[in-house]
Amino acid sequence: MANQENNASSSGKGFLYTIAPVLAVMSAIISAIVSGYVTVHTKDMEGKAQAAVTRTQQEAQQAIAAQNAGAQLAISEKQNNAQEKISEKQRDTERYVSDTKTQTDAKIAELREKTATAIAEQENSVQKGELFAKLISDVASADAHKSSVALLVLWQVYPSKDFVIATALAVNNETIIPTLRLLGADPTGRHLLQRYRTIGTPQQKAAAQAALGEINFVGDIQNPELKRRLEELLRQFQKYLQNLGFANVSSDTEVVFAHEEEAFYYPDQRKLVIGIRVADDANTVLRQYAHHVLAMPESNRDKSLSAYFAVESGLASYYACSFTGHGVLGDRAIAQDLRFDLNNARKIEEIRLGRNDWVSVQNDGSEIWGGVFWQIRGLLSKQNTDILLFKAWSSMQFTDHGDDAMAAYHDFLTKLDKQGDSMGLGNHRSQIREILERRGL
Repeated sequence: MANQENNASSSGKGFLYTIAPVLAVMSAIISAIVSGYVTVHTKDMEGKAQAAVTRTQQEAQQAIAAQNAGAQLAISEKQNNAQEKISEKQRDTERYVSDTKTQTDAKIAELREKTATAIAEQENSVQKGELFAKLISDVASADAHKSSVALLVLWQVYPSKDFVIATALAVNNETIIPTLRLLGADPTGRHLLQRYRTIGTPQQKAAAQAALGEINFVGDIQNPELKRRLEELLRQFQKYLQNLGFANVSSDTEVVFAHEEEAFYYPDQRKLVIGIRVADDANTVLRQYAHHVLAMPESNRDKSLSAYFAVESGLASYYACSFTGHGVLGDRAIAQDLRFDLNNARKIEEIRLGRNDWVSVQNDGSEIWGGVFWQIRGLLSKQNTDILLFKAWSSMQFTDHGDDAMAAYHDFLTKLDKQGDSMGLGNHRSQIREILERRGL
């Protein structure tokens, strides 16, 4: 049994040894066949791919060529269109230049004709103008005959009667009043005199009143109506000052007219003497009375107090203007040489102090310090500023600082600051300081 198994085992091994070479050959043959197929198939695929790439390149080149041809055609068409538009614009421009030149030539010809006509008229006008200028100059002459003849000639030959009357009333020449009265007999002349009696300048109104026989002349001091109006104005001003707290306020003050160009108050006589040439300006009149109320004690008269007087002058102007609500003095007077405008930005250094500079102390002090107070009024209101300035001034102790003006100004401003605090106005301190600094304080 054992031998049979061994024989069988030997036979199987012999078979394997016999079939192994055959299997190896067959494997090699199959491998070669498969490799050849893959190689042939791969080459075929490569050929097809190369052909596809070639076709794609050709199609792309054809598309590019077609696109270039289309673009070139479009560019050519746009160039042609642009050239046509340029040619059209050139033709339009040439037509416009031609038309403009024709119009310009026509205007030049017209202007030449008008210029020649104007030159001829001007030559004639100059001769007339010289005549009118001489006549107007003669109207202001102190020679009664010359002024009257000139006025009558103007009335006859000058086309504007309004201009003739306005000029005659404005020259301040008493010698032509009789001639103006003669022209007043004419309805046109009388109408114009009555018109300027109410709408003219103070000088024109006064002269018109004189020509109408209402007053003798500008210097007439017998003017009951004006006297009554000023005395009533003064009474109201005195009441206003009393209400603020001023004690040195008189009553039953009489207004007296004079020929001076200013106003003066005489406390011992209780008379306010007013120059007729400033009587129409309420602020100028009231300012003079305010000086009396603001006057420093007699005990200070021998001190060097120019700086304080400058402040006082500003206060006098301020209270007059604050009462009327009009911040200019002298603009409504016949005399225009003393005019103070509180709406200004002048510096405090412009006030020249000293006994020899009293005019600057009064006039510059009036406008500069008055301007300071007017600005503060715009900040605090009329009532607060009126009371604040009264309290500050009435609490002053006037110290002789010699030539040190700033020390005197500092005294007053210190009182102003202290009284402002007492009135609850301290929140405006920085704004008031800014006003003072802009003035050089």
